[in-house]
Amino acid sequence: MKAVQLDFEFDNRARAHEKLKGVNITTQDKQSFLNQAQELLMRKYFETFFKDDKSRIYLERLIRTKVYDVSEGFTDSTVKENGRYFTLPTDLKFVVMEEVTITDGVITERPRVKRIMNPHYNLNDLNPFKRPYKDMVWGLSYGLDSLGASAKTHQIIIPSGFTMSTYYLDYLKYPIDIDIKTNTTPELDPTIHTELVDTAIEVAVRSYKVEDSIESKN
Repeated sequence: MKAVQLDFEFDNRARAHEKLKGVNITTQDKQSFLNQAQELLMRKYFETFFKDDKSRIYLERLIRTKVYDVSEGFTDSTVKENGRYFTLPTDLKFVVMEEVTITDGVITERPRVKRIMNPHYNLNDLNPFKRPYKDMVWGLSYGLDSLGASAKTHQIIIPSGFTMSTYYLDYLKYPIDIDIKTNTTPELDPTIHTELVDTAIEVAVRSYKVEDSIESKN
């Protein structure tokens, strides 16, 4: 469904909903409810993205791949030993997978990145059994939420004796805003557009319930 059809379906459900009957919902508010619903569904299905095929299908239109040459990374006074920063895409919402190409001059490997936080680094940096090696490198993440929403940069830390040539990043991008006026097409899979409208109705009910509560207190 395109945005105008979502708007139509929202109106039909709102008229039939006991708590929304007679409520004058503006186009701007409906648009806001639909976009909040889109955010909620994206988070909901990312929680099961790695273990459920349907969740991957629902979000697959948002998957993007960014390939960095090592020269696109940078270092500064805060970088860890064998580390390199990479600036993430501005449209990145959630990280799906990270890999790097590394070599010691004899063998070339493409290990996955294990994302860690500073406490993990501090505890294990000197542990030879937990430090990065040819089959696993570290990715230090900054300012992430509980689902892994991105910070502005990631620091990739490779094992001693290796050099990095490429950093691969698969991610889910932010979906475009649903705009009724310009009749945009939502980027979530069409099979959950009905759920999108239903969720927007739930958001609307909660919103007007809060407004009623505030008004009654005044």
